[in-house]
Amino acid sequence: MEKMPDKQHIWYGAGSKTYLHALKATSLPDPDDDFEDWELESLADDAAEDYHSEHDGWETAWPIEFHLFADKEGKHLLGSFTVERDFEPVFSSTKVKT
Repeated sequence: MEKMPDKQHIWYGAGSKTYLHALKATSLPDPDDDFEDWELESLADDAAEDYHSEHDGWETAWPIEFHLFADKEGKHLLGSFTVERDFEPVFSSTKVKT
């Protein structure tokens, strides 16, 4: 099984594109190890945040399917996830002059 060249990066696919994303975590678990579901879900959330902020993801209709890869070529799929964007409305008011 192919090792990741840099444990600070992960590749993810969203739509028809693949992106390199620097992880917030100090290291990515070894691809030869079994991943816990929560580890992969956390990585998918992190990739979704990067996609939304850095790759015009705010313009995309959500939910989006993300594919996490251990290599840029997409040969080592870590997992596929549907990610939903939460919406938290913010309200502000101004007194109407009468």
